[in-house]
Amino acid sequence: MRKLRNTELSLEALAEEYDRIASEEARCWDEIDRNGEVGWADVFERIADQHQHRTGIIEVESGTSHTFIELDRAADKIAWWVHTHVKEDRIGIYHKNSFAYLAAVLGLAKAGKPAVLLLVASKNYGLLVQEL
Repeated sequence: MRKLRNTELSLEALAEEYDRIASEEARCWDEIDRNGEVGWADVFERIADQHQHRTGIIEVESGTSHTFIELDRAADKIAWWVHTHVKEDRIGIYHKNSFAYLAAVLGLAKAGKPAVLLLVASKNYGLLVQEL
């Protein structure tokens, strides 16, 4: 079992660690605001543009790696499909933890659709669309 690095800090040191984390989070939000980004899909696109050919994901189960540009292109295809075929407000994703799962999550974010994430280990994979 791995031990958390801050479990033995004093209250004063924990307060300093909290301030450091809060400062870093504020810096990230300021950067997002400066770039005119609306959500994390915009942040991902910026990072994918900057690091197109770097490894963006490695599937643990298969060991297969994919670049940021591959993930971005797959997400764009899913976003286009959602814009073209889906009128519902929310979409559920029921799939194993994989490149396809992350591409679907990013694609839904790019399409502006809230995703209901159902990460499961069973073999019944697919896309769930539900009218409310």
